[in-house]
Amino acid sequence: MEDRTYFLHRAEMQVELARKAAHEKAAQAHYQLAGYYWDRAYNPDMAKPRRASTWAKLLYR
Repeated sequence: MEDRTYFLHRAEMQVELARKAAHEKAAQAHYQLAGYYWDRAYNPDMAKPRRASTWAKLLYR
């Protein structure tokens, strides 16, 4: 699967999970993840490798 297709699929899945979420904070987290996936799919600068610690900081604030 092409990277862009993968990231778009993941974004769609996150939106669906957000719509089904029982709690507002969970829905917000899913929408935020969808945004990250859309960034990866459409923003060429996002294709550059990132350090794992950067992602960990975003996920565990």
